[in-house]
Amino acid sequence: MPRLLPPSWLRPYYALSGLTAAMIVAHCVYFCWELLTPRDIGGTLFGGSIGFIWIAMGWALACLGLMLLALLRLPGARLAWFAGGLVQLCISLGWRLNFPDDFDGNLLYSPPPKSLELAMWLAIGWLGIGWFFYCRKPAPRQRPPLTRRKGLLQMIAAGVLLIYFLGLPLLVLQVRLTRDDKPLRQVSLGVGTQDKAQGQAGGSGH
Repeated sequence: MPRLLPPSWLRPYYALSGLTAAMIVAHCVYFCWELLTPRDIGGTLFGGSIGFIWIAMGWALACLGLMLLALLRLPGARLAWFAGGLVQLCISLGWRLNFPDDFDGNLLYSPPPKSLELAMWLAIGWLGIGWFFYCRKPAPRQRPPLTRRKGLLQMIAAGVLLIYFLGLPLLVLQVRLTRDDKPLRQVSLGVGTQDKAQGQAGGSGH
């Protein structure tokens, strides 16, 4: 008979799984908003394609995280799957209905209305896949007991996903802060070197 997961481990098991699902949904909300919000890219370098690629990669990673939750059958995976689809559907539909007006005809918005419509259809397909796998068959009234091996493996997987989706934004934030601080350091170093050189020149003149 397989050994069951001790009752004292159930609360950390559900808490860790729920926190992981919430973190992945938060990533999905952020990247969907950044990806689907129309912005004027007329004066940006390469039409803002570089930033778009990074945001699209973040959105793809968030979707991959939702898929891993579903494949691992972690608690909260069903709710996270439908939340991700509803978030994308609501954001794309909201911006499609309230797309910014270009009175002069000189603005270039990204994404265009057709891309927003494509995002809506992708969200509907995402929700349809979730309904097919989660809601097509009635849920069993009684869940099978959770074995110790399966529970520990799922906790390890949830911990790895949580560390990744929690550490990634912190790493990006650190890189941005470091990148924004470098020009200031270069300017301060340049000013200090220039002042020192002028001081030496003045001393030699006297």
